[in-house]
Amino acid sequence: MSDAELKLQLDMSPNSILLTNCEAAEMLQKIQGHMAILSEDPKIKIPEPLKDYGVNDGEICMIANIGPETIEEVYALIPSLKATRSINEGKIAEALTALANIKASK
Repeated sequence: MSDAELKLQLDMSPNSILLTNCEAAEMLQKIQGHMAILSEDPKIKIPEPLKDYGVNDGEICMIANIGPETIEEVYALIPSLKATRSINEGKIAEALTALANIKASK
C-alpha cells in the first residue's frame, strides 16, 4: 500500500469502502435507473401530500428510508411532527400505506 492510500484510509470512516470510478459509475447508473422507474409511476407521489402539511424534505427522506410501520413510530422518529398531529396524521397514514405497497410490490 502506498503512503497516499494509507493516508486516505485514515481519513475514511470505518464503515466506508473505496470504489474505482467504474464501480461508482455503475452504482450511480443503477440508482438512476430506479429513480427513473419511480418517477415514471404516477402513483408514487409520497412527498407531495406531506409537504402540504409542513413536513420538510429531510423528514420525508427519514420516513421513506427508515420505513416506520405505524404512525406512532413516525412521531417517535420525528417528534416535531407531534405539534401538528391533528392535521398531518391522515396524510402520514396514507404515506405509510403507499410505502408499504411499494415494498410489497418489490
